[in-house]
Amino acid sequence: MDPSTEHEDVNNSPDHNTSPNLDDSPIDDGFEIPSMSSSVIAGSDETQIQEKSYEYNSNEPYSYAIDRKTLFSDGLLVLSSQDLILYTSDERDELKRIPLSSIESASFNMLWKNLEVKRRINEEENFVRYIESRKNKLTQLNDEFANQNFKLRNTRVRNDRALIKNKMAGIYNEISTISEEIRQLDTDPTKIHFRKRKEADIKKETFKLPKDFSSNHDIKSECKIWAYAINRRISGIPKMKIETHPYSAIVKINGQIVGTTPIVTELPLFDEAVLNGKYDIEVIKENHKKEQFQVATKLGKGSFLKQIELKKLDKPDITFDEYVQSLRGKLPDRSIDLTSYSTEREIEGLGEVLVLTRETLLVLSKDRQEYLFEIPYGSVNEAKYDDRFLRGNKAIRINYNERGFGEQFFEFWIDDKNGEVSKSEIKHRSESLVELLNRKRKECDLTDYPKLVRAQKYFVITPNDLQNNFQRFEPFEFERLVGKLFEKKGYKVEVTKKTGDLGVDLLARAANDTIAIQVKHWQASVGGPDVHKTLGSMFTYGANRAMVVTTSDFTKQAYEIQRRGAPVDLWNGAKLREEFRQHLLDAINYSREKG
Repeated sequence: MDPSTEHEDVNNSPDHNTSPNLDDSPIDDGFEIPSMSSSVIAGSDETQIQEKSYEYNSNEPYSYAIDRKTLFSDGLLVLSSQDLILYTSDERDELKRIPLSSIESASFNMLWKNLEVKRRINEEENFVRYIESRKNKLTQLNDEFANQNFKLRNTRVRNDRALIKNKMAGIYNEISTISEEIRQLDTDPTKIHFRKRKEADIKKETFKLPKDFSSNHDIKSECKIWAYAINRRISGIPKMKIETHPYSAIVKINGQIVGTTPIVTELPLFDEAVLNGKYDIEVIKENHKKEQFQVATKLGKGSFLKQIELKKLDKPDITFDEYVQSLRGKLPDRSIDLTSYSTEREIEGLGEVLVLTRETLLVLSKDRQEYLFEIPYGSVNEAKYDDRFLRGNKAIRINYNERGFGEQFFEFWIDDKNGEVSKSEIKHRSESLVELLNRKRKECDLTDYPKLVRAQKYFVITPNDLQNNFQRFEPFEFERLVGKLFEKKGYKVEVTKKTGDLGVDLLARAANDTIAIQVKHWQASVGGPDVHKTLGSMFTYGANRAMVVTTSDFTKQAYEIQRRGAPVDLWNGAKLREEFRQHLLDAINYSREKG
């Protein structure tokens, strides 16, 4: 998940006074725009779900929406991608919800031995008071300016007139500064957002672990991990990119498989890494030497990039190769559905295949079965036929920008089929490709990566998916999977945009029935606010009823909303799995048996 900041708007702001335009003075309002981001955590295929496990277990998978949950003295504390939520110990009632956007910081209180969270409150009220105070100040300055102007008209002494003019100039500059500030706080979402943060009061929320707390570590360590987990959400989850030559090396973080190279991944929340201050990274590939290094867990250091030229083993190691092969069965799927792209051209290289689509350049494995990475045309700075590189053929070098990692480059050699294709033909094809890429670069405005379209086989669910709560699916993939369920039930499904969806992920339509569906791949129970959000947006999307589906369960408050007659269906994990089993899993197994 890329860095972004949400800004709040102020509606119906009172009009403010303005003063005559005597001159154009430079204005410095002192606002700063910090860098903030939010993202999600990828799960691991090596872990198993432990439902209703209130004490943190390092073997529990990292769900896409829930970072951590621990039973404190006051209740079960859950950290999601958007909120810090306190439930009752049985997870049936929601006691408190603190949006992460309102949290300043979290820390371990050495004196009281608890988790301390500083949050901003009264943002709206204090912001309104601040605006009023600035308008009052502006009124006073305008009155003072008028008084000084009256004095000027009635003063004939040259020195006195000069003093009055200097004073009026100072008052005018202050009027201009405040007038511009009020204008910005009436129209500029960024200024509004950060002024609200600055004017807010700070309230401390404390969470204390019970005396009988038992875990793999002590109370101090648990609180430190919690503080780190909250702060990493506030400051932005660090990302790591690893490239290897050759491709397809397995990457493990603290013993957990995260994928194969080239890989861009968010560094996960591991207890051991947080307490030790570093991640242990291991890169392995058959018939090559193992690579090991460490990455600091310190927040605010930005992204980490590692490029590795893997070295071959001096002699074959059958045991090691068999071990690596055994791990490949646990790797995330990298298949891609090329039929969903508008393919314009394919070029076979020495180690990969380039697929030029309408909006992006796809890089696939040599057998076209695995998606490696992609480069949006809009992010390309330059493509050139670079004759400085000699590896049997001349190379095409593509310089491009990648969010979080700055300027990158990719070198591509067209396959000469062991000399069957002449050097002149290789040069012609290379120059033609360079010309096409540069033309695409100028024509395309798309700089962000389009959504990866998985191959259809990726969405064939298995009994293991039902058992491990669909762990392998990323958030938008799980939404698509739920969409396939409703398609199987006879609905036409539309996936809403990933941002600004107003609590609606899918729209399912059939005859006179339109359902606004919110999908929650959660471990903690879904509360009333999430249900209200979907209900509130139901009419915006023209739906006649709402639905919230989750892999976990709902709180009593959520069920109470439904019980009082609200047009909303609540599918908990048991109901969702039964629907999948009936409409997708059994249908697939039946078709296989008949085949």
